[in-house]
Amino acid sequence: MTSAAAPVTASGAQGGGTPAGAKPAWRAAAAAPFGYVRLRKEGVRRALNSEHYAGEKTKGAAWQFLFRLAEKAIGGPNEPVMVGRVLYVHSSLHACLTEPCNKAEKLAREPRDRRAIVAARIAAMRAADVFARMNGSRLGGVTKAVAAFCAERGGCFAYQDGRAELTIGISPRSLARWQTEYRGGGADALVDGRGRFTRGDGLSEEAVAYFRALRHGPNRVSIRQAWRLTKIEAGRNQWTWFSKYSTCAAWDKRTRDERGLILNQGGDLAYAQRAGRWIEPDPESYEPGECWIGDDSTVDVWVRTPRGEIARPVVSVWMDWRSRAIAGIRLTYSGTEQSLLLAFRDGADAFGLPAFVHVDNGKNFSAWSWTGGAPKRRPPQNQQDAIETQNGVFSLCGITPQWATPYCPNSKARLERFFRTLTEQLWKAFPSYCGGCPQDRPEAHAALVARAVEWNELAGALRRFVAVYMDTPHGGEGMNDRTPRQAIATGAIKRTMPDAVRELCLQLWHRPVSIGRNGVAVRIAGTTVRYGWDEPALRALAIGTKVRVGYDPEDLSAVTVWTMGYGFICRAAANRRFNRKIASDDLRQTMREIAREKRALREARKAGSQYLRDPMERTLAALAGDAAERRLPDPPGPDGGPILVPVRTPIELPSKGVQPLRKAVGDGVGPADAAAVNPDGDNIADMQKRFAALAEKSRAERAGRARESVFDRLGHFVRGSGK
Repeated sequence: MTSAAAPVTASGAQGGGTPAGAKPAWRAAAAAPFGYVRLRKEGVRRALNSEHYAGEKTKGAAWQFLFRLAEKAIGGPNEPVMVGRVLYVHSSLHACLTEPCNKAEKLAREPRDRRAIVAARIAAMRAADVFARMNGSRLGGVTKAVAAFCAERGGCFAYQDGRAELTIGISPRSLARWQTEYRGGGADALVDGRGRFTRGDGLSEEAVAYFRALRHGPNRVSIRQAWRLTKIEAGRNQWTWFSKYSTCAAWDKRTRDERGLILNQGGDLAYAQRAGRWIEPDPESYEPGECWIGDDSTVDVWVRTPRGEIARPVVSVWMDWRSRAIAGIRLTYSGTEQSLLLAFRDGADAFGLPAFVHVDNGKNFSAWSWTGGAPKRRPPQNQQDAIETQNGVFSLCGITPQWATPYCPNSKARLERFFRTLTEQLWKAFPSYCGGCPQDRPEAHAALVARAVEWNELAGALRRFVAVYMDTPHGGEGMNDRTPRQAIATGAIKRTMPDAVRELCLQLWHRPVSIGRNGVAVRIAGTTVRYGWDEPALRALAIGTKVRVGYDPEDLSAVTVWTMGYGFICRAAANRRFNRKIASDDLRQTMREIAREKRALREARKAGSQYLRDPMERTLAALAGDAAERRLPDPPGPDGGPILVPVRTPIELPSKGVQPLRKAVGDGVGPADAAAVNPDGDNIADMQKRFAALAEKSRAERAGRARESVFDRLGHFVRGSGK
């Protein structure tokens, strides 16, 4: 029970001293009313152990926080009271003064501002509850009292959060909802859910992993579709996931791995162009003229070729890496190793040979003509492999190729920048410019074909542009505002080769081929061309012999043929082709030469046949002589002849099986007389005589039947049958 008393002031009272300023007047009481707690001890302890206290976790800070709240509550329905020299405050003064409870798990993970909102809501509910209990009967019930509580405060409730004051909006409906949530879930249920998942707090790890797997897959699933599929899967597995797509999109925008998304959805090329790191080269790595960069680029202009076709040609370029000078450039119908070699030869004539080349991984540079079949990234295993792979232009000229990183355009950034300069300053000046990608393509794209420029006009403009480019000061790294021509002239070394050797090395080397009936067959630009039909040096070699072939892309009338060890054989001209529908003198002459060659081969074969007068006799004599040479000598006997060993047959041996045979041949020796003839019971000499007589009788009968004709035998058979 509270006792009405005059207000008192206490500056040094236990638990009631003021921090600074004027001394407050506390209401005195004989004893602490129900619901009041001692400010210095119990109040500070409850505040420090409560999740609703967001201030500094020290006793002094908590005491100052509660003391200021007590000062503001003077004159209110639950104002503090002074019992003796001890200050007591009502537990409804702040949510932290309630009975300490276990910290809520969700609330502990929330930031300070959200914890302060929860504390303000609990304080508003307690203040409204106290107001309703005190004024409910006067205002006509609890509901009307709560409405009056909200109306008196203008729909707002002020809450002291440490040294700052927090104001939240209140209404009878929101207070009732808060009370229901608080009774069911405690302080966790009062956490403001708006925007709670935008940071990913509270989401199930399985749901996040499932969503990321859909988004980072190669099928490029959209955010909305991934959110929808994850929501369905979350419902099956009781995962926590976003209920709204907009919230999921905002969370994904802030938390997604942009690099991983580009790599998994766009592939290696998109990652290299947009997000991948690249190795930055040192500008002093190479001297001027030491390293070249080569590549092809399609011209973004429709051109009418000399053959009357409308096409987009290709420009093949070799650029010096250090000076940015254009060593060689060629305009061709299509970018192949032939066009690149021609541009390379132009650069070698003007600036000498480089020591290194930096090229990409395309087929134009990995072709046999450049590498000779050597692996691009793996060095030879041994010295023999190194010798066998010395086949291409790079190895013959002593050039070390360096292969660019796959799917990384920055590996040849300087040459790519030149191509972009070529597009911006030259190609776009033509009326038939068609753009290099759909984004740069003009609207009337189909009409551009009718405005195609002539081939000679484009080639002349390209030559003039390169001349101007070579004499224009360059502000790139390591250039010091010098022109490319001035920069490449500062090179200390110029690698050159003798003219004869250079012409042989700087040609396209075909894969090793075999000599056939019509010479050698070379595959050039998709067409098989044969050389050396009537070349004596090739005709002297056996069919099937492996040789090397080199040819000049600008002169396909002849090729050079070499041994596998690079020994020169001959220079073979292209085979002539004839129209067989028209009988010309050249065709007749060629057919006569073929017949004459065949006749000469036959005459050479007949030249040796004159020594064979009797082929059969000579063949048998040769076989007999060969058999005599291979026959082993006879083994020697005791007197120079073979040793004779008698063999007794089963007929000569005593057995029951030979008795019927003896009787058949007229053997009259019976068992009783056998013992008298010899001990074994057999008269061997008499038996041999009878066998000899039987054999002679059989030979005579066979000879008589052989002389008898077939018809006689047939008649004899008929007469003997009695018919």
